Amino acid sequence: MAFDPIPTPPAKRGVKWFFHVFSQEFPSLVGLNLVCFLSCLPLVTLGPALSALGQVLGRMADDQPVEPVQEYCTLFRENLLRKLGWGLLFLAAAGVLGVSLWFYASLELLSLTGLSLAGLLCLWGVALHLLPSLSDDAPPVHPLRTAVSAALSTFSRTILSIVSALVFLIPQALFFPAFLPLTGLVGLVLPGLALAFPRLPPSPPFGD
Repeated sequence: MAFDPIPTPPAKRGVKWFFHVFSQEFPSLVGLNLVCFLSCLPLVTLGPALSALGQVLGRMADDQPVEPVQEYCTLFRENLLRKLGWGLLFLAAAGVLGVSLWFYASLELLSLTGLSLAGLLCLWGVALHLLPSLSDDAPPVHPLRTAVSAALSTFSRTILSIVSALVFLIPQALFFPAFLPLTGLVGLVLPGLALAFPRLPPSPPFGD
């Protein structure tokens, strides 16, 4: 009597798993997006907010049991003081690029305006990717260097994820406020979820 082979479990990585998580957790993601959006409004809290968002989305992408909104609030409070500095640094860089964007747009210098916009969007993508990596329970001596090294260790997946995040961010920026309903629903969690995958630990071999 022949035995049916044991089916290989689906890989919890890649595009299919991304859409599986997104479709299965959509109501929770909408709630998470709203809470994160509200906690970003003071602007100075941007660092703790994006850090907590990335950590929660990383757990969801890794198929860990999680109560997204509740855990987001807990992580936001834990990250509040130690991540304010990173958020302010990001805001300063975004402010410089925002002023450049306004200045070149007022002079109708389209090429420089486009470069400023591209730089601003890339900054968002990089910040969404790196800020959660700076939020370990026991931060290293050089957290930024450690986060960058971790990103470079998964370079191809990191670049692909940042490009995917920009695909979600660019329409929201270029067609604002037409895309405001999308931003309110999943505008932050979509790029955040895409950027969570390179930060996941390697999958164990089947059978372990």
